[in-house]
Amino acid sequence: MKSSTRSAYCAMLAASIRRRLRELGLAWPGWYSLRRFHGTAVRAEADLETTAKALGNSLEVADRHYVKPAEVLPDVRKAVNDAVSGLTDVQPLFNERVN
Repeated sequence: MKSSTRSAYCAMLAASIRRRLRELGLAWPGWYSLRRFHGTAVRAEADLETTAKALGNSLEVADRHYVKPAEVLPDVRKAVNDAVSGLTDVQPLFNERVN
């Protein structure tokens, strides 16, 4: 995927996420926070090697930067689950713009 295409896709995803979080009264913390959440969620279900592969990092980098403590506060988990469940599927929109 070309850099400009990837940038357009990321902008569309961020807009969708921001919109949904705003509806829930939450702020968008950014891609890095989403990446940390993803690393932690994968780690909760798999080993560190699988987590590192899912993130495209070495074991050390995944553990040091992305995998956070397993205990997540219930209100944080609910807010994230609510936000993720409301995201729209932007792939069809992206395909229309690219093609």
